[in-house]
Amino acid sequence: MRGLLTRGLALLGLLLLLAPAAVQANDRFTVTHAETHLKGGVYLLDAQIAMEFSRDAVEALNNGVPLTLMLDIRIDRLRNWWLDAEQAVLEQRYQLTYYALSDQYLVRNLNTGNVYSYPSLESAADAIGSLSDFPLLDSKLLQDGDSEEQFEVLLRMRLDLEALPLPLRVMAYVQKAWRLSSEWSAWPLTP
Repeated sequence: MRGLLTRGLALLGLLLLLAPAAVQANDRFTVTHAETHLKGGVYLLDAQIAMEFSRDAVEALNNGVPLTLMLDIRIDRLRNWWLDAEQAVLEQRYQLTYYALSDQYLVRNLNTGNVYSYPSLESAADAIGSLSDFPLLDSKLLQDGDSEEQFEVLLRMRLDLEALPLPLRVMAYVQKAWRLSSEWSAWPLTP
């Protein structure tokens, strides 16, 4: 009887933990625009990504927990059979932090070390999600093969759960409100 009661309480606890996640499942990231162009022998990316944070993520951020955002970019060589060949992988990382004393949101580009401050979460998210002339790939790297080959660019933005503090990370894996990610957006790489 005692084991049954313990299992029942554990199940109830799990259900209570998962209940808020179902309510907040509409929070997400969306790639609204993405295109590439060739300039000076380098493929450049222009993209717009809308980011809508969950209530739990905003609360953690405003209580001093930095959020790390990952921009994942892949360039695949398209093949005539079912398996495409991954040609290049890029990862751009941003750390978003709130400083209550100055009432500012700081965005640190973890790849370059550059830091920018913004008066609101919305303006910080807009800055992270706006890419203009972002260098992707030298065009010479794609000219090794057949000139008829086609390439595809894939892009997504996501919250890096692994960068969260351990106690919060455990909860983030269980609650859907923390799984903030856009779908992969894909388009052909054309000169």
